[in-house]
Amino acid sequence: MEAALKLNAKAIPNLPAGRHGDGHGLYLMVQKRGTRSWTQVVRVGGRRLDLGLGAYPDVTLKEARRLATNNRALAKGGFDPRHGTGGALTFAEANDEYLRWKRFPPPVANNRLSNQRYRWDYTMRKHVLPRIGTVAVAEVTVGQAAAIASAMIDTPSAAKFALSCIERVCQWAIDSGQREMANPASGPKRQIDVPPPTHARFLPAEELAGELAKLDASGCSEAVKLAVRFTALTAKRLCEVRRATWTEIDLEARTWTIPGRPNAKIKEDHVEPLSDAAMQVLHRALELPRSHGVVFTNPSSGDGVMPDSTIRRAMQRAGVAMSPHGFRSTFRTWAQERGENWEAAEISLSHRVGGSVVASYARSDMLEMRRVLMERYACALGMWQPDSRGPCW
Repeated sequence: MEAALKLNAKAIPNLPAGRHGDGHGLYLMVQKRGTRSWTQVVRVGGRRLDLGLGAYPDVTLKEARRLATNNRALAKGGFDPRHGTGGALTFAEANDEYLRWKRFPPPVANNRLSNQRYRWDYTMRKHVLPRIGTVAVAEVTVGQAAAIASAMIDTPSAAKFALSCIERVCQWAIDSGQREMANPASGPKRQIDVPPPTHARFLPAEELAGELAKLDASGCSEAVKLAVRFTALTAKRLCEVRRATWTEIDLEARTWTIPGRPNAKIKEDHVEPLSDAAMQVLHRALELPRSHGVVFTNPSSGDGVMPDSTIRRAMQRAGVAMSPHGFRSTFRTWAQERGENWEAAEISLSHRVGGSVVASYARSDMLEMRRVLMERYACALGMWQPDSRGPCW
């Protein structure tokens, strides 16, 4: 049972010098010269914190108890309750506390989860915090949340994401005792209709060579041309091709081992067989300048990895009528129409085949079957002639 509160509002003006406890770590400090101020002692992770809650009578006993309750809720959740607003948590401060509680990592290159953090930070900095950053999180209203969404109505998905950020921060504030009112973003969020996602544009396999010829005739760098061609031949994600290093390539075994990453779509290593046409691309890439061991290098970048935007802009300027991700759709459609082995095609796309039970029994990676599949696909693209044993480009 919680200890009874000891101080009485009427008796406070007559208290002698000293420290007078009210319970729950809240104290009224009375100086010999008669000044009075509120302090509170809390522990966060075993560490003692002494908090100043303001001077009496500017901060009344009732207000001091309210601030102390909020601070205890934060400390119980493992957060440092010290803030520059005298204990009233602003939305910006609540956002920081929520990210710490969620253990959302800061933005890091080549990390899907950190890219989500980048989008979160950008949305907060650009659209949310300028409007409600200094508002107490307990006082954020439905109208303020709706106004933020209205200013972004030309991009419904971005507006809905902004409201989702506000909703999650305010829900944390409610759960931690920093807010009593209902969540202000839930209602406006339900009112936004986001158009269904559009799939990446793709072309039939027989038309792909003509589109890549446009890129070859353009003025983009040789590294970009080879990276795009390698992406088309392997049907891999552009991010995997951009980050490919020579340590992942086995030229003798003619394989590319794509390392799994905890926060990526591929969480386990994936071995990709390389067709003759793909090997020809790699042999040409050996002649490119080396930087950090990256296959399709960009010497001007700090880590040697070619930016995603560099490749996409080059394709757009050359008039290529599809996106890099569309190469995967081209491959899967070709395999489907030809009646190729379904599992081999899915594994070639680095997709998980079946559920966990199926995966526990089906252990083969179908490497050699996929090697034959990718050879046939390279011929279908018009990038390799098996009779001449040479590329068609």
